[in-house]
Amino acid sequence: MIIMTEFINIIDKLNALNIKEEFSSLINKMNELTVTNNNLSKQMETMKQELEELTTFKKNSIFGKLDKQVIEQKNQIAILEQQLAHYKSNTETYSKKKNTEDTIIKLNNDILERDRYIAILEDKVPKEKNNNNNKENTTEEVTDEIEYEIVIHKKKKLYLDGKKVYKINKDNSKGDYYGRYKNGEVIRKED
Repeated sequence: MIIMTEFINIIDKLNALNIKEEFSSLINKMNELTVTNNNLSKQMETMKQELEELTTFKKNSIFGKLDKQVIEQKNQIAILEQQLAHYKSNTETYSKKKNTEDTIIKLNNDILERDRYIAILEDKVPKEKNNNNNKENTTEEVTDEIEYEIVIHKKKKLYLDGKKVYKINKDNSKGDYYGRYKNGEVIRKED
């Protein structure tokens, strides 16, 4: 019986502690914590979605900016290519024109050099007098011992002295000023 008495004492003590109330209080707290946990889980999911949207927005925003920059750069490249093509065409035209002019000048200089060389050679060849006057010397000696190159302009023989052209007198001396010599052509002075 002692055991039973002790058991009853323990139950009385427990009743005094209001186990049922404590148990129901613990259950209420546990329910509140479960609700709070569920709310926090929902908030966390919402935040994850917002974070994903922000990340996507940032990516889209960055991609949008990069797309704009790429488009602007393509437009700039197109403009620069047009300018380059324009400058190339002008340069090529100028180069062709300059090359043509240079070629003409070189050819004229080559012709002048050839004529000078021929004149030197003819001067070294003994001069022959021809009764038919079919052969004519391209260089003539004047009384001053000065030799001039002879150029023919409109079937007239003229002396070339540098870039100036003079008439030939009957005694083969240098006569009056006739004009100037430029690019292999005689340009007559204006009367």
